Amino acid sequence: MDSRYFKSALAVFNHILIHLDGDGNFVDFHNTGDPANLLYINAEDFLGKNYREVLPDYLGEELTKALALIDAGELSYSFDYQLVVNGEVKWFAATTTYAFPEEPIAKYFIIIKEISKRIKQSLLLKGVLDSTNSGVMGFKAVRDAENQIVDFEWIMVNKKGAALANRTQETLIGKRMLIEMPHNAPSGLFERYVAVVEKGEVLDIEFFYESDGVPPAWFHIVAVKYEDGFVGNFQDITAEKRAKDAHWESEKRYRTLFNDNPQPLWVFDIETFRFLNVNQAAIKHYGYSKEEFLRMTVVDIRAKEEIPFFMGHYNTPNDDSCMLLAKHLTRSGQEILVQIISHAILYKGRQARLVLAQDVTERKKAENQLKSQNEQLKQIAWIQSHQVRAPVANILGLTAIFNKTQLDDPLNLEVIQRIETAANQLDAVIHEIVRRASELE
Repeated sequence: MDSRYFKSALAVFNHILIHLDGDGNFVDFHNTGDPANLLYINAEDFLGKNYREVLPDYLGEELTKALALIDAGELSYSFDYQLVVNGEVKWFAATTTYAFPEEPIAKYFIIIKEISKRIKQSLLLKGVLDSTNSGVMGFKAVRDAENQIVDFEWIMVNKKGAALANRTQETLIGKRMLIEMPHNAPSGLFERYVAVVEKGEVLDIEFFYESDGVPPAWFHIVAVKYEDGFVGNFQDITAEKRAKDAHWESEKRYRTLFNDNPQPLWVFDIETFRFLNVNQAAIKHYGYSKEEFLRMTVVDIRAKEEIPFFMGHYNTPNDDSCMLLAKHLTRSGQEILVQIISHAILYKGRQARLVLAQDVTERKKAENQLKSQNEQLKQIAWIQSHQVRAPVANILGLTAIFNKTQLDDPLNLEVIQRIETAANQLDAVIHEIVRRASELE
């Protein structure tokens, strides 16, 4: 192929073509722009001169390395470099290769293209990636002679990704996954990554990693195929996982305390009054199945005369917790007296109340009976202190005037009659006390 055709093709893509002879002298160049701007030197300063004389030291060293590799058998060698042009930093990509055989004077070709826009976009993307809270890593597949993936190589990693790996970005780029972090193989992650590349599968898992110098942590990993490799998003979800586990444990304890509580418990919606949940004790005590409860409202188990009070109580502002007595009806129609303790809670996103209902019917009966007995005991005590005292005092007074020295004293007969009357009165009072005491048994 004549180099003129190659030059024409380069012009279309706005490339620069430079010829160097075997000693490294500039022989020719071709570009569609101004070479003085692109090379940061004047054309007359480099044509016919050696590149070591006119190029900056760092660029000359890079070109020396490239030419040596070409001479050693490499088909081509590429590198990026930057120059300050008119006060602005610009980036260029240079590729070196052998020139065409028919033009031996031009031993080497150097093809240059400005890549400032791509580099700026890359830097912008890097800035965005480095500012995210997720770790982002890019890998390319490393294949053996049989085209099987035997490893992956880091080609990109943001700051967060390096931090999650407990390493720096610089130490990861170009490293092999199974050398740097070998636990990926026995953990099964490596096989999953291979499936992403070979089968195009999307990997989306939560995984616990605790090896290769990585602090033990839970990660949410999403990996997708990119060219002959993959890009992975790694998010540390340890805190969320622990919070979720703690919430699950809390829910588990709540369910245990709720379902196994020996007292009837239920949750109802404060807007609709519908039952949202009931425990086994409520089902057993009230006689309704859980399905029946969940079709009912708490008004359905209230005694009719108490419904207005109940509706008024929960339709007006009240404390988060309250305790009161209420009359409830079981499925059989039996009226029971219950002590209600309720607390305002948030249940599955709804404002609700958790209610404990303790049946105090028998206790109240016992309290009323004890109260009645206490009243009777008070009456007995009053009888003992008042009605018994009067006949006893009469008897004692009459015995004092009884003539013991002269028994045939006519006054003694009247005294004996009065003593008999007082004794009968005392006997009647004692019988009344015995009767009232027997009613307490």
